[in-house]
Amino acid sequence: MYLVSSVTRREAVNSAKELSLVYHRLHQLNLVSGSTEGRFTGLMLAFSAVNMAEASSDVLSAEQLADIYVAAAMRIKASCPSFLQFCNRYVKSKM
Repeated sequence: MYLVSSVTRREAVNSAKELSLVYHRLHQLNLVSGSTEGRFTGLMLAFSAVNMAEASSDVLSAEQLADIYVAAAMRIKASCPSFLQFCNRYVKSKM
């Protein structure tokens, strides 16, 4: 088992925070573009933003975290067929 120093761990968490914010901005741009071609790209960006936000939730503000979750819920609602809307309820339950 490898031991990681606290400095390295802090840098990794801060990198995850920055990545979550970058994925979130890209997702927002994709969401407002209105293109139906980027539906799956948008889902990937939304889920990547949520994943990185979960990894860095200790250093993200509550507002940033909520913004990422709301945008992901909007993407799921817009992109998924009705039988997959349970994902939307799961994301909303995380808020």
